[in-house]
Amino acid sequence: MLYYYSWNFVCIKQSCFPVKFRILKHFRKLVKNGFTSMINEDFPECAKKLFYEIYQRLSYTYGCVYFSYYVEIYEYQRRLSFTTSPQWTQLFIQNGLNKSCPLMQVGWNFKKVILDWDTAPIQTSAQSNVMGMRTEFGHAHGVSFSNKAFGTMESLGMAADKTNKSFKTLILENRAEISETLMKFSCISHKALQLKKLNNQYQSSFHAMPLALLSNEIKQKPAREKIQVFF
Repeated sequence: MLYYYSWNFVCIKQSCFPVKFRILKHFRKLVKNGFTSMINEDFPECAKKLFYEIYQRLSYTYGCVYFSYYVEIYEYQRRLSFTTSPQWTQLFIQNGLNKSCPLMQVGWNFKKVILDWDTAPIQTSAQSNVMGMRTEFGHAHGVSFSNKAFGTMESLGMAADKTNKSFKTLILENRAEISETLMKFSCISHKALQLKKLNNQYQSSFHAMPLALLSNEIKQKPAREKIQVFF
């Protein structure tokens, strides 16, 4: 069992049942294959403009320098993605760094994650090299949010430069900011999926999107209660 200890983080491993096991087995197969079975495409320009507005607000308030977001619909084997650093994404994918990335492996192997990048489990030199390259590229001290629900996965990662060590603390202390940001991404993404006719039968409302569900969990927790990282 993996545990991450940092500020308000408490990690709990959820029980697995047959359906969840089959889903996670499929996710792990995708990780092993480098996610090649998914058809990747950009979000529509209208959605990217709204994502950039959220990014600019967090950049001004907290010093955020990097956003990476994607949504995957397994029924259609499609992925829509957005990043503020296409150069890093190109390097990351073309050089196969995704296969050794500890952040990706945690996100894909567990259902629900709030992950402090600085406490991600590093077990091999390849994983250490990926994290080092990401830092040198200017993306450090980040935090990722991901969730899977109703045949869909959403993941949002954000980071600061390597000198801004207080970034995660400031972000995670503001529950309202976290909740609002996750909800906005789900809302925009849901509309984009509708435009592309990729919604499944469970997603008549953006409130059923994975990060919207995670947003509600964070919002409903008492202010004094520690954030729990489920995986």
